[in-house]
Amino acid sequence: MIFNESTYYLLFLAPAVLLFHLAVHARWLLRYRAAILAGFGISFFVYYGYIHFGGWKGSAAIGLFVCELLTSRFYRPGSKWCLFGIVQAVLILVAFKYLGFFANSWNDVVGSGPLYIEHIVRLALPLGISFFTFEFIHIAAETYSGRMERPEMGTYAAFLFFFPRWWLDRSSATANLRLSLSIRI
Repeated sequence: MIFNESTYYLLFLAPAVLLFHLAVHARWLLRYRAAILAGFGISFFVYYGYIHFGGWKGSAAIGLFVCELLTSRFYRPGSKWCLFGIVQAVLILVAFKYLGFFANSWNDVVGSGPLYIEHIVRLALPLGISFFTFEFIHIAAETYSGRMERPEMGTYAAFLFFFPRWWLDRSSATANLRLSLSIRI
């Protein structure tokens, strides 16, 4: 498991936590706390995507998540961009997780006739695809309904990409992250 590997602690968790807390003492770094978390989080996904999930294709998948993150900049209550973000997230999930399944099921139904799909594309499954998809859908739906303001870009990126946050309880994760990023000591 990724979170039991020494590289996780040495390359990602320890340096991220250290820089995050040092930013309090180095005033010029204070405003970059969210970027520190997001940067180490993105590096984590690139590294482990490469090592465990398909080489460069696994690493490149982070581009999809960054693209969805950028789409969220257009979210407003009642905006069609929120609906576009939801559709985009679902299509990405379907393409990576279920396209092969549906193609194989189709082939099982049609047999070896003219409707048989000869070459089924096998996409490398990106690390965290389901997690990211449902996080993007959650933010888009909450923003669309007006129950949530569009998150600030840096805070939202840290919320999405900083890996230890995954262990937090869902209801308190956003509030805890916002609070910890805004504390000025």
